[in-house]
Amino acid sequence: SQAEVMGSDENITTFILDGFGKASRLDYLYFVCALLLYLITLSTNLLLIAVIVLKKSLHEPMYIFLCNLAVNELYGSSTLLPKLMFDLLSEKKMISRIGCYVQVFCVHIFICNEVTILTVMACDRYVAICNPLRYATIMTKAKICKLLLVALLYSVFLHVIVVGLTGRLPLCGSTIQKLYCDNMSVVKLSCVDTSVNNLFGIIMVALTVIIPLTVIMYSYMQISIICLKTSKEARGKLFHTCVTHLLTFFCFLIGGLFVIIQHRLNAETVPYSVHVFMSLEFLTVTPLFNPVIYGVRTENIRTEIIKLFRTRTKPLIKN
Repeated sequence: SQAEVMGSDENITTFILDGFGKASRLDYLYFVCALLLYLITLSTNLLLIAVIVLKKSLHEPMYIFLCNLAVNELYGSSTLLPKLMFDLLSEKKMISRIGCYVQVFCVHIFICNEVTILTVMACDRYVAICNPLRYATIMTKAKICKLLLVALLYSVFLHVIVVGLTGRLPLCGSTIQKLYCDNMSVVKLSCVDTSVNNLFGIIMVALTVIIPLTVIMYSYMQISIICLKTSKEARGKLFHTCVTHLLTFFCFLIGGLFVIIQHRLNAETVPYSVHVFMSLEFLTVTPLFNPVIYGVRTENIRTEIIKLFRTRTKPLIKN
């Protein structure tokens, strides 16, 4: 009855995160790995942000986007890894209901921002290579700031609706089969029909996956057509720009799509270890490697990092 449903819902104030399995001595090893992962992610992204902010020569559209991407990586890692490390050292892997909704909101904002920034970066490269004479007038700093602000507000607006729709559901369960809270894991605990949530979930997939993927593929197809008609140098630039960007995007997309398909199709035949790895891969590996991919492979940033370290080490050598 409705009374029983409401009674069950009122009793649920915490969720159990059951993705860890049975506690074992390996939890300490996993904690050390997660700590190292978090520290490396923090240090590399902070270094990239510092170099771009401090060097005026890098105050150009492409580097502004990279800086925002690094900020988003810091935010995304901080919404997941500290809680994950705490749970690895805790006997009971639990999270409050409010805390779970907050984590759902924060993790999904990170995902949406990541995809949006990568899509805008593809458009930036498209304008730079296909319309070089108009690039300076199209991609002004004012337009870039507005674009990034709109992208952020867009993500927040969408996920306020997501969490609002999920928060209204009465729940009859409190065990989440993951290492962290995500929206569909909470929706599955509902006692009532979730058609509205499922429909909005499909709309979200279209808005945050299908449309950005279409824009990115179209941008790089046009870039490829232009570059393949020109010199070897242009083709080299194409390879450097496109492959790096597409590698980053697809690395992030594969993990995200796996989680979506897992929820939609209930893929129980997939080994548990694969579930765990794929649910974490796109939230942890991308923030770890993006600074290396974009920082080390981008000559201007690499040069400025080397200069920064040289200026810092010269006084130490003299002393």
